Parts: sequence; C-alpha cells; structure tokens
Amino acid sequence: MTDTFLLEEVPVAMRRLNDDVKPLWGEMTPVQMVDHLYHALLLGQNREDWPLRQPVEKLPALKQFLMGPKPFPRSADKPVGFIETEVDSSPNLNAAIERFLNEVPSLMRAVSQPNYRMVHPDFGVLNGEEALMLNRKHIRHHLAQFGLMER
Repeated sequence: MTDTFLLEEVPVAMRRLNDDVKPLWGEMTPVQMVDHLYHALLLGQNREDWPLRQPVEKLPALKQFLMGPKPFPRSADKPVGFIETEVDSSPNLNAAIERFLNEVPSLMRAVSQPNYRMVHPDFGVLNGEEALMLNRKHIRHHLAQFGLMER
C-alpha cells in the first residue's frame, strides 16, 4: 500500500518544523506534537479495544464525519488510548521527527492486513482504510496547528 500524503507530503511538512514555531492553537511544543503523532501511530497498531465514550447510536454519524472532508475541531479531546498509555519523550525535535517518520511504514503494513481491526473510543470499530483516514486526518490537524499545511 502506498499513501502519497503520509509518505511524501508529511515528511516535507515535518522537515519545515523547527523549535521556534508556535502553534496557532493549543499549547503543545513542536516536539510534543510530533511525539503525540508518533503515539497515535503506535495506537493504530495496538490491538486493544478501547472503551467507547460515544453512544453506539452516534457511531454511524461519527464514522461518516471521519471519512468525510471536514477537519477535526481545534479543541478535540484526547481519546482514552492517549490518556491511558504513554510514550517516552524525544530528546529533541529532529529525533522526534525521525522516530515518527520511521514508524509510518509500520502503520501502513498494519492497516494493510486483511484482518486489521481497531476500536477507537469516538469512532467505534475501524477497518484498515478507516484507521488510515483517522491517521491522515489527525496528522493534518496537527500540522495545520503549526501552520505547516491547510486544515
């Protein structure tokens, strides 16, 4: 599986990031943002079914939002997986970026598996295509947060 956004556009945008860039919203530093995105890549490969925080009857509309063109809201809450798990902080921005970019192929392999399945607290059960869209949308959200691409 290839993905132009993740494999070509994201690395170019990430390499324009530096420690002096201030977010347009939120309080994360560039290193924290990249570590957060790395964490999301790991969670996308995790087989744990996170508890739903949305009512089951809302899941079809939420999944429709996920697969549609609208961006994540600026004030979106972190899902349970981010709250209950942690990753080690990177020593610097370059290390964070390299760690993130080196993990993208692992996510691509995971979501390419025919039996791929994850349970997201806000979107329910996701197949590989849906999980890939989740990561694309999430990464775009944070790169836009730092002015590196359009929302």
